[in-house]
Amino acid sequence: MMEPAVEREFSALGGLFQHIISDLKNSAPVWEDFLFKASKFHGQLRSTILASTSFLDSFQKIADMATSTRVDGTERATDDHINKDCVICISMRPRAVKRDMELNSLLVE
Repeated sequence: MMEPAVEREFSALGGLFQHIISDLKNSAPVWEDFLFKASKFHGQLRSTILASTSFLDSFQKIADMATSTRVDGTERATDDHINKDCVICISMRPRAVKRDMELNSLLVE
């Protein structure tokens, strides 16, 4: 026959096991809902990334066009050269944002 202390420990472990199994059975619908909504969220993130990438590509074309603008075949005056430098700085930002979004899209997948 088992010692009373060991028997109590086995009984306690059996009760704990039953409690854990009961909790897992009751939480299944919550996990299914979470997984369903996570899947929807993933799809929306992918759509947002694709739309944002297209937008940034268009903006980059405008910035590239602005940096290559010339008047009468020559570059504009010094003031316009400073403006061109500003446009170049601005045009670099969409590239960085696009690169970050592409990295994030790899992480999402």
